[in-house]
Amino acid sequence: MNASLSYERDYNDWLLEQARLLRKGRMSEVDGATIAEEIEDMVTESEAALTSYIRLVLVHLCKLAYMKNRQPVRHWRREIRLFRNQIEDRILDRYSNPSKLESLHARAWRGARRELEDVLDDADWRALPKTSPFTLDQVRDHTYFP
Repeated sequence: MNASLSYERDYNDWLLEQARLLRKGRMSEVDGATIAEEIEDMVTESEAALTSYIRLVLVHLCKLAYMKNRQPVRHWRREIRLFRNQIEDRILDRYSNPSKLESLHARAWRGARRELEDVLDDADWRALPKTSPFTLDQVRDHTYFP
């Protein structure tokens, strides 16, 4: 069975087979084009997950900072801690480029701001700045809460 058919039939078996071929140095049998696509997809998915967790922290920090009804403060703080743990799990071993992280932070803020439109009162939402009111360091700082 050729590599593309195996890929279509059973993704995990295909991955294991490709890893086996690479380890054995059997490069002519490796499905290089599909492996390259998979690596690019992995980067995209990793960045999307990290951006999502940054967005969630930003939304919850804004709830703490801007919402008049602050009843679920303990719940928001607990969720912020959980999301920060996910951020650190993804950043520590994958991202060394500060400008890339800032780009993801800016993208996360755009999404957070749109999400907050449905959460905050109209006046509070309109008071939100165009750029994130919280730095990436504040997003990552496990002791920071507004």
